[in-house]
Amino acid sequence: MADRRLVVNGDDFGLTPGVNAGIADAHRAGILTSASVLANAPATDDAVRIARAMPSLGIGFHLALVDADAVLPAELVPTLAPRGHFRPTWRAFIADAVRGRIASVEIERELEAQKWGEAAATLRQLKFLEKFGEEIAAAEERLES
Repeated sequence: MADRRLVVNGDDFGLTPGVNAGIADAHRAGILTSASVLANAPATDDAVRIARAMPSLGIGFHLALVDADAVLPAELVPTLAPRGHFRPTWRAFIADAVRGRIASVEIERELEAQKWGEAAATLRQLKFLEKFGEEIAAAEERLES
């Protein structure tokens, strides 16, 4: 295998069908080597389907705290995601966090849900989380209890 000198990653895989198509096209053209899948985006299922069809595409996990729907129900993250949706920008998120308007425990809870919840289970089917199997099982057990 040739020495890899540059890794080009596609961000926001799953955001829209157009983003997904662009990532797939760039990978087929040999430009893009990996992509980061959003856990809670409108086109995540499409991204997973594409990733399954492209085993040479490296896949990572993209956590989100702005401009998306929360994975957890709104009542579990009321200060982080009022009405189930995060703030629209990082600027708004940071401003509210600095003012103490976002409970840090909610941030932790939501990120754990994104990392170990249903989307992660789907991504495990792609086998890129296999090496973390024991850690994932332990985390899922903690979430269920």
